[in-house]
Amino acid sequence: IGRARDDVLLAVCRLYFAPSNGSAEAEVDPPLEVLQTLAFATPLAEWLYPTFGGLMRNRSSEAIFEALQPPQLANAEAIRLRVFCCVYAVQLQPMYDYEFFGDANPLRPEEVRELLPFLNRLAYHFVTSMPDQATLLPAAKALRTSLTSLINLLYQRHQRRAILDNDAAWIIPQSRALLRRAPLVLNLGTTEEAVPEDDDPMEVDEDGRAPEAQRAAASATSSQASAEKALQAVLSEMPHVLPFEDRVSILHNAILADQEQRRAFRGPWGLSALDKRQIRRNFLVEDGIAAFEGLDENALRDTFRVEFIAPDGSVESGVDGGGLFKEFMIHICREMFDPEFGLFTATSDHALYPSPSSLTQVSHAADLYIFLGKVVGKAIYEMFLLEPQFSRVFLNRLLGRINEVDDIASLDRELHRNMLQIKECSDVEALGITFSISVTEKGVNKDLDLIPNGSNTPVTRENLTRYLHLMANYRTNIQFQRQTSAFLSGLQKVIPVTWLK
Repeated sequence: IGRARDDVLLAVCRLYFAPSNGSAEAEVDPPLEVLQTLAFATPLAEWLYPTFGGLMRNRSSEAIFEALQPPQLANAEAIRLRVFCCVYAVQLQPMYDYEFFGDANPLRPEEVRELLPFLNRLAYHFVTSMPDQATLLPAAKALRTSLTSLINLLYQRHQRRAILDNDAAWIIPQSRALLRRAPLVLNLGTTEEAVPEDDDPMEVDEDGRAPEAQRAAASATSSQASAEKALQAVLSEMPHVLPFEDRVSILHNAILADQEQRRAFRGPWGLSALDKRQIRRNFLVEDGIAAFEGLDENALRDTFRVEFIAPDGSVESGVDGGGLFKEFMIHICREMFDPEFGLFTATSDHALYPSPSSLTQVSHAADLYIFLGKVVGKAIYEMFLLEPQFSRVFLNRLLGRINEVDDIASLDRELHRNMLQIKECSDVEALGITFSISVTEKGVNKDLDLIPNGSNTPVTRENLTRYLHLMANYRTNIQFQRQTSAFLSGLQKVIPVTWLK
């Protein structure tokens, strides 16, 4: 019976997800409606999980990967694994954290704890052994996408509520060895790679062979280039496998290399050639904005010298070797990130996110967000800390991630509790809720429809899940999107967001 069921499962997987030989020009997942049906109307993920149980136990990542038969990665095991990752990811998307750790999860907690290290190690081996996605065959690319997508989805949930014992359980020890083999400075996706010159050909001996030293140097260069390519893929697709401190070092090395290229302006001789920016103590924000406004993307990375002007108009004593500029940045942030200024709102944990009403209540708010983005980008580039702490929701949006329903707790715990109570309410219709949300614009409360004609569409038990997710999506992804975009545009004038991801 078990073998017959496995055969049926494989037939279903091949029907919806892959041609029999994996040679199609492009592998595509089935339509969302089919995925949702497979996820919520069948026990497909629950049945698929045991079929690759043998892969998980007592086998190295190399042996597991070979069992999937690269480079095609289109055999029965590979197809079942891909389908499981796709379907389980769809099941997880509407699942609350408390449901994930309860009966709503098709996998038991101990199965999840067994699954995660397996997927993490397999994905790492896949990414590092075949780092160039452009060379992957369609079935292999589809498997890689589904595998890394599920891993990142589970890691984001772990960040809210621990699934594994600690963050160290996600680290792949081999990643540090890869880091040691790679160049000290990585191309993080925004700088052009050096083109080797051909006017200095390698010498050869009488037999037409390169001298040993040259062959060794070429081999070392090739090994370093391979390690760099693999590390770039890891940082792009699953950066969590590297310790946070190592990722910070990678960023700092990239910044230091960029600064070295600008030493003509940043070095001791460059300092004297740069104009001082006069900042009046009693007009700190206005003068700060004016000073940054005239700087292009290159100038924003050069040394920024400050000269403070006292309220009586006199120049304060002091030579700016970096300390005055840092003081200027700290005071700017204290004033403009203060919720009283109107651009940012603080959570109960004192974490900051853009105020939803700022665009209508603060004059030139969009320009101020751009300016603050430049300030934060400049602080990152100069590698010093600022006092403001951003909300996880805001950071997710800056990094291009979509917040999930439980992320709303990091903004408003009371609203999150209320949403959970509504979810468990036995008579939702009696609450009189509609598909609309109350917002404040220019001091006036008004209802905003979450769907067309939402204020006239009652929430029922059947559509409750959709309502809760639309509400969470608006609160965490939509309501301050314009502010986030403005802030991000300023930040990226100093430092590419790809460096931060």
